[in-house]
Amino acid sequence: MSAVVLDFGSDTVKAGFAGEEAPLSVFPSVVARPRHGAVINSGDPAFYVGYASSALRISLVIHVTRDEALSHRPGWTIRRSIEGGIVHVQNWDDMEQLLAHSFRELNVASDAISPVLIAVPAQASPQHQTKLAQIIFEELSAPALGLQPSASLSLLSAGLESGVVLESGHTTTVAVPIHEGHILHDAVRSVGYAGQEITDLILHLLVREQGMHFAADDRSARAVVEELKHRKCYVAANYHEEVKCIPRLVKTEHTDSLSYELPDGQIVTMGSTRFVAPEALFQPSILGLDQPGITHLVYGAISHTPAALRASLLGNVLLSGGNTLFPGLANRLAAELVDVVSPDMRAEVNIHALPERRYLPWIGGSIFAAQNTFDKACLTKAEYDELGLRLPAGPPGVCAEYVLNQSIIDINAGGG
Repeated sequence: MSAVVLDFGSDTVKAGFAGEEAPLSVFPSVVARPRHGAVINSGDPAFYVGYASSALRISLVIHVTRDEALSHRPGWTIRRSIEGGIVHVQNWDDMEQLLAHSFRELNVASDAISPVLIAVPAQASPQHQTKLAQIIFEELSAPALGLQPSASLSLLSAGLESGVVLESGHTTTVAVPIHEGHILHDAVRSVGYAGQEITDLILHLLVREQGMHFAADDRSARAVVEELKHRKCYVAANYHEEVKCIPRLVKTEHTDSLSYELPDGQIVTMGSTRFVAPEALFQPSILGLDQPGITHLVYGAISHTPAALRASLLGNVLLSGGNTLFPGLANRLAAELVDVVSPDMRAEVNIHALPERRYLPWIGGSIFAAQNTFDKACLTKAEYDELGLRLPAGPPGVCAEYVLNQSIIDINAGGG
């Protein structure tokens, strides 16, 4: 059976098999458990995972339907147990349930689990990788495990060996420079805002400008706003010029194309919010943060690499993650990078904005795990039982990172 490929994001888990073009299952990375003292019906399980626990699903026509499992059961806590793509795992019991649920979603029997490839962030700690391996081998009895950096897998999916991967998802935004498969760890740069903060800003703007009211735990309204963010928001080519058009927008914004009804009957009108909220990616001061925008994040990462590498890195800036999907973002980033780099480097700037960039780490993992050299990049269950975690040789062209004596070791994967 083909290897199982998993990418754990703070928002969703992507699961599928090596060699496939897209994940077979994408589900929310959330787990619901009853609160202490909550009334539990005799037929209730101890927890719910994914869609059952999120208690909502978004359809293509922008409406929400509640999952019967939780819609009439107060006293359940729904939590996201992952932040930053397993950089911060809040609850390892929940993480184990997400792993097990991934195999159930793929209809993989517990006694027939394939080798597993997991995409891990460049910032993942050795302790987290060790715990992942422990669950995979000791609880799920997988025959082999491969851990590969998500940024490297994104580059592989784009057919590149060198570049800067700008990863921005639900809770993490990071710029990862890679040269010939090596992550240049000293140059990796991250910031404290991502898609979650953009959604929070949209809700704040709707409250401030339209007098709307949202309960803190109103997941239905938040889910609709999330969907509208992805469908209607965009990055302005020139923010200040766009702001000048707000008076005209106010006169025309109450149209069917910009107004939506929430599950509680409130009407959401996007208007200028469509471009004001995503602007925070370029001007985090809108969020009250004294941090660089994504342009200076990428430029700062490149600036901390050897001078001889910078032209090739500027020529391969790869966008990855759902928070990079805003229309206009790639063009705005390219224009601003041209403005900040030295004149002799301006012609080198090139942004890769692939339409499937929400799933690039998973797609790269599918390609990687389908290669006949994948086995050599895995730690087997027998090796784990005998020796614990050790460093296998990886295939050419991709940086392999594994835990060895509680430290991360980078190797040129072809170096043995």
